[in-house]
Amino acid sequence: MPDEKTSLAYIDRLTKAVTASGMTQTFFGMFHFKDPNFLSRARRGVRWQKKTIEQVNKVLGEYGQ
Repeated sequence: MPDEKTSLAYIDRLTKAVTASGMTQTFFGMFHFKDPNFLSRARRGVRWQKKTIEQVNKVLGEYGQ
């Protein structure tokens, strides 16, 4: 399992959240993270700061992930 501080630990659940939202990946990233490339960067396995992880967990909770 990937390190909890890297985006790879969250990408499967983020992908499910995007599907559940009915949004495009670009709009989802812009809407929730103010970054239209958020998901494409996440797939590269970037390390996230604590603040980003907290925001990701909040968004995942909104979509039951």
